[in-house]
Amino acid sequence: MEYQQPPPPAGGQGPKERPTGITILAVLYAIQGILYLSIPAMLSAIFADFLALPGFLEAGLVCWGIFGILLH
Repeated sequence: MEYQQPPPPAGGQGPKERPTGITILAVLYAIQGILYLSIPAMLSAIFADFLALPGFLEAGLVCWGIFGILLH
């Protein structure tokens, strides 16, 4: 059985278009997602030198834990 679109509502109107505001929100959420995914890479670049020093490994792990909780 093939899928068939329902008939248009009375009055001859076809399917409505998506509102512009919804499209804008979708784009903003996509940008937010990209930024959230880039945060660990930026932090790795910033803290790479610090993590190589003795004693800073624990600080780096704490930073990753905090950001993991905040982004969850």
